[in-house]
Amino acid sequence: MLQELWLIVPVLCLTMYIVLDGYDLGVGILLLGERDRRRRREGVEVVAQTWDVNESWLILLGLSLWAGFPAVYGAALPHLYIPVIVMLLCLIVRGFSTELISHRHDAAEAWVRAFSIASLGAALAQGFALAGLTREVTLNDRNEFVGTPTVWDASTVGMTLLIVIGVVLVYTTLGAAFLRRKVDSPVAVSAGRTLLLLAVVVLALIVALLGTTAVPLTWDGTQGMVVIALLAVGAVGALFAWRALAPGAPPASAYRWTLLVVVACLLAIVVGRYPVLLAPDLTVAEAAAPTITLVFLFIGVGVNVLLNIFYTIFAHRVFAGSLYGEAASDREAAQS
Repeated sequence: MLQELWLIVPVLCLTMYIVLDGYDLGVGILLLGERDRRRRREGVEVVAQTWDVNESWLILLGLSLWAGFPAVYGAALPHLYIPVIVMLLCLIVRGFSTELISHRHDAAEAWVRAFSIASLGAALAQGFALAGLTREVTLNDRNEFVGTPTVWDASTVGMTLLIVIGVVLVYTTLGAAFLRRKVDSPVAVSAGRTLLLLAVVVLALIVALLGTTAVPLTWDGTQGMVVIALLAVGAVGALFAWRALAPGAPPASAYRWTLLVVVACLLAIVVGRYPVLLAPDLTVAEAAAPTITLVFLFIGVGVNVLLNIFYTIFAHRVFAGSLYGEAASDREAAQS
């Protein structure tokens, strides 16, 4: 029972990272198609407000897997070294780009371009990492990895590419929805519905083709009913997101509905694969750390998760609303 409760922690961290840093990366990718210099700078400012707290969920995700499910961490990491290293390098570039854009005015445009390219690179790397979790791993009787590390399996090329494309589409859809409520972005308005439609189609294909992997989704019994219910919630969210992303529609709710689509699909995949964490048969019970370790983790990491939730809510409430409204308020305060 304790192992199942701990599973909630990495799932929560993964979900929070995808929906929060996902829109950060999505905004950066969208800026590749933005020709207006002022709007590109505004897009970076939107990301700079909360990118640090958004990426903190990635740290907690790695810690919760390393300490709570060491067998999964040790077996999956050999397949993920290259995409993880590429992702970290891209996130580093994004971090110092946001600082140098403000301090190096003579090279600001070059750093905006670096920020956007690094955003796309991080999204692609994360797609390859997630795709790696669908491939089979070879373990011995002590659940130790004994296979050959690889980042590319010829038998799963189609699924890998589909997941990579899906991650990029999901992030850009979240970015378009979030950007619309922060700044005046014609790119986000014009591309929002198209990105949503493509993302939903690719997500549907991924869910359907998971049946061809070593760990297909469970469609029977109570577990299957939960999966179907979550996918139905995602479909309803997609309909409302379609309406909210229409040109001229109020932008406030677009991100919330898009977020619902992504979270529902992600939870459906997690529930459908349960209790298997890695293919073909590494389960939650087999991969979990000893009970006493999990008890200490619930105390130590659990407190940090709660603090991070508070910090995330606080940061996003402080920077809620339009970027123009915040700038106008600052000017009024300075004048008074």
